[in-house]
Amino acid sequence: MNARQVAEKITRSLSPASILRVAWALRPSNVFMGICYLTGKERCLWLARKIAWVSRVAANRAHLLVFYLQWGLPPVPEWQDQFTTQYTLWEMLGQPFLAERGAMSLLAIPQDAVVLELCCGDGYYTHFFHAGRAKSVTAIDFDPTAIAYAKKYHRAANVAYLVRDIRKELPQGEYDAIIWNGAIEHFTPEEIQALLLELRTRLKPGGILAGYTIAAVGDTKQLSHHEYEFRSKEDLLRFFTPHFAHAAVYESVWANKPGIVAATRRHNLYFFASDGSLPFGPGSPSMAWHSTELTTATPNHVPHSAAAKQISDA
Repeated sequence: MNARQVAEKITRSLSPASILRVAWALRPSNVFMGICYLTGKERCLWLARKIAWVSRVAANRAHLLVFYLQWGLPPVPEWQDQFTTQYTLWEMLGQPFLAERGAMSLLAIPQDAVVLELCCGDGYYTHFFHAGRAKSVTAIDFDPTAIAYAKKYHRAANVAYLVRDIRKELPQGEYDAIIWNGAIEHFTPEEIQALLLELRTRLKPGGILAGYTIAAVGDTKQLSHHEYEFRSKEDLLRFFTPHFAHAAVYESVWANKPGIVAATRRHNLYFFASDGSLPFGPGSPSMAWHSTELTTATPNHVPHSAAAKQISDA
C-alpha cells in the first residue's frame, strides 16, 4: 500500500467534522481543501477558477489605472512599474518582452553569482529574475522614489537596494555579472564610454556585462529623458569593442498589435560584453521565438574580435 492509499484510508475513517478540524489545524486555507474533498474536486475547481479570473480582471484594471497615472500626469518618470507590464501591457500589446528581457539577462548570471545591477528602477527584474539565481545582488538607482518602491514591493534577503548615481558613485568590488537594463540610453555617448571604462574594472575575470535597450524609431526620442537612442545593433556594439575582448548584440523585433498605435512596435537590443566567453558564441544554435526575429551583430558567426574590427573600420 502506497502513501496515497494510506492517506485515503485514514481520511475515509474520519468524519466530515474531523476532516475540517484537521485541515484547520494544518493551515486555515486548507479548510477549503477539506470542504472540496467532501463536495467534489470539479465543483471546487470551477469555483476556484472563477475566483482567479475575477482577481485577474481586477488586477488588470487596477494596474491600467496605475499606468495611466504614472505616465499620463506630469512629471514623466524615468522608471516603469513593471507590475503594470505584467498585469496589463503584456495582454494589451500582445508582446511578452517582460519575460524576454528577464530571460536574456539570466544568460549572463551564473548560479550563486555576485551581481551588480545598474539603474534597477522598481526592482521587478531584480526580484523575479536576478535574485533567484544570484548569491547577492547590489541594485542601484539614482531615483530615491524608485529605490523606495523596490524596497517595499521587491525586497529579497540577498538584495541590497541603494540610491546611487553611477556616474559619481559606482560601487567598489568585483562582480561575476553586471546588468544594465533599460538605462544605457539615458546617458550621453561620452558618459557611456567613461562608464564602460569603470565597469570593466568591476568585473571578475571572465565576468559579463549584459543589458538591454530599445532601438531608435525615427528622429524623435521615445522618452524625453533619453540622451542617446541607438540606431542599430552595430551602433550599440561599437561602444563595447574598444573595452572588451568579446562583445555581441542581439535584437528582437515585435510588430505592433492591430488596432494599437504604431509606437507600440518593439525593437529591442540585447548586449553582452566580456573578456571571457559570451552566452552565445560561434557555432551556437540559432534562436527564434514566436513573432520574434533575433539576429546578432556579429554576422555569420565570425569571431567577435574580427567583427569588432569590421565595425570599427566601417
